[in-house]
Amino acid sequence: MKIILTIILSLFICAANAQDLPNSYVNVGLGVGMNYGGFGTKTVLGYRNSGLLVGLGLMGNGIVGYEIGGQLAIKSLYFNLGYGVSGTYQINDDPIESVKSGNFMVGYMVDLGKEKTSFIDIAIGHTIGAPTIQIGPFEEDQSGVTFALGIGMRFPNK
Repeated sequence: MKIILTIILSLFICAANAQDLPNSYVNVGLGVGMNYGGFGTKTVLGYRNSGLLVGLGLMGNGIVGYEIGGQLAIKSLYFNLGYGVSGTYQINDDPIESVKSGNFMVGYMVDLGKEKTSFIDIAIGHTIGAPTIQIGPFEEDQSGVTFALGIGMRFPNK
C-alpha cells in the first residue's frame, strides 16, 4: 500500500510541473491493461484527455475485452473509472469465462516531443466488485491491482 501511495504522490508532483497540453478532443492509444481491453486500444473523447473512455481489445484465448467509463485529466495526470472485462478464467475443462468488474485507475501521460501530441501512458489501479469464483472447495477473489502501459497520440484542433 505504501508503494501505491508513493506512486500516486509522485504522479501529482509530475502533474504540477507539467506544461499545458494541446487543445484536443480525441486521444487514441495502443497498449496493455484493463483500460485497453487487455491488449488493444484506448480512446478518450473529450477536451484535453477528459471525457468518455472506451477500451477495446483481446484478452487471453481470443476473448474480447472492453472497458467503458469516464476519465478526468489534470494536465498529464488522470483518473478514470470504468466497467469492463478485467480478466479471464477457466475451471477444469469448462469453457473460458470473462471476469467483469469496475476499475479505478490513476495514470500519467509522459509527453514525447515538443508538440506533446504523442505520449507514453502509465497507470495503476484496482478492480471494484470483481466476483469471487468457486474452484472446488475453495473460493478465489478476482479483485486486485491493475496496471496499464501504452503509447498514444493526441489529435489537436488546428
